[in-house]
Amino acid sequence: MTLLGALIAAAGPGAVESDVFATTDPAEIASMLASLVAKAIGVEVRDGLWYRSSVAAVAGLRLDDGQLVVVHAYRHDVTPRFIDGIVRVQSHLAEVGFPSARPLSGPVSAAGLLGRVESLRPDPGPRRFAAHEMRASWRLVRTQRAPRL
Repeated sequence: MTLLGALIAAAGPGAVESDVFATTDPAEIASMLASLVAKAIGVEVRDGLWYRSSVAAVAGLRLDDGQLVVVHAYRHDVTPRFIDGIVRVQSHLAEVGFPSARPLSGPVSAAGLLGRVESLRPDPGPRRFAAHEMRASWRLVRTQRAPRL
């Protein structure tokens, strides 16, 4: 089993994984996520960093080219239009300096999944993160208008 598969197994796949992947088998889920990333940005997965699920399945990954990314795989009731909206807002936030992950793909279908890929932002630690978020949020509120979506 791959490291990503082991991380998924440790998370205890359940109802979300059944809804998103139509399986709870960690090796199959890892393979499906790797296929989604390869189709979205054309790079293979080297290692898993972490895995979580709630309303979607989300994994932190290290790619063969060294990039650190996050892949999101959604339930079947989520539409490409919804994901496109997420990507557009997130792109705008990243462009104006808000501490947001940068989208690397729009909605992508692969291996029976619908998902997206974004950059993985490093964890600056809780206090530094909170201070940075407050400062960035204040600048954004003072200087930006809401984007037309």
